[in-house]
Amino acid sequence: MSHKPRSILVIAARGRGSSLRDKNIYPLNGKPLLAHVIDELGRAGCVDGVAVWTDAESVAAVARACGAIALPRPREMVHYQSGFYRLDEWQTFLTNQVDSRFGQADYWISVNCNYALFRAATLEAMMARIVATPSLGMIYAVSPVRPPIYLENHISRTIMPLFPSLCGMVRRMGVSITEIHTGATARAHHRVDWEEGLDFQHEDDIPFVQYLLRKRAGAGPA
Repeated sequence: MSHKPRSILVIAARGRGSSLRDKNIYPLNGKPLLAHVIDELGRAGCVDGVAVWTDAESVAAVARACGAIALPRPREMVHYQSGFYRLDEWQTFLTNQVDSRFGQADYWISVNCNYALFRAATLEAMMARIVATPSLGMIYAVSPVRPPIYLENHISRTIMPLFPSLCGMVRRMGVSITEIHTGATARAHHRVDWEEGLDFQHEDDIPFVQYLLRKRAGAGPA
C-alpha cells in the first residue's frame, strides 16, 4: 500500500447500558467514561477520525464535545438478538453511515468503551502489525485471565480449578482493527496487560477504575 492508510475509530455506545445505567457517560474522576476513551485513543497516530454510533443524545453530546462525529443508531439496533435485524445488517447500515461522513477508509478500528484503560500506544502497535502483514484481515486485543478460575461439570456440578498462569488463558477484548479492501482472512491477536484489559461493567468496578485512571495520569491514589 503506497499511500498512508486511513483508519476510522468507531465506538458503538448505547444510552442506558446493560450492566450499569448510563455507563458510557458515567463520570470517572469528573470525566465521562466515553470521553476518557475518545481523548486517549483519538490521539493515536493511526486514527484519522472518530465516530460514536449511539441511540442517545446524552452520549452524542459527549462525543461531539470530544471532537468526535455522533452517528444516529436506531433503537431497533440497540438490543442484541432483538430479532429486528441481523448483525450483518447492522454492520452494513453503520458502514454506510461512516463512509458518508468520513469517506472510505482502509482500516476500521472498533472499540468497546468499557476498556477505559486501553492505550493509544497499544492501538498504534496493533495498527503497525496489521499494516506490515498483508495477509492479516483482522487483529484483536486479548488480555490474560486472572485466577481463580474454575471449570464446572454441568451434570455433577463439581468444579475443577484451572491455572491460567500455566496454560496461558486469555480473553478476547472488544478492541479490534479490520482491513477493509483486500479480503485478507488471516487473524492475529495482540496481548495486553491486565490493566488495559480491565472490562468496566459494574458499580463495584468504579473505585478501582478511577484509581487506575489516576495512576495512569500520574495523579496518585488520592
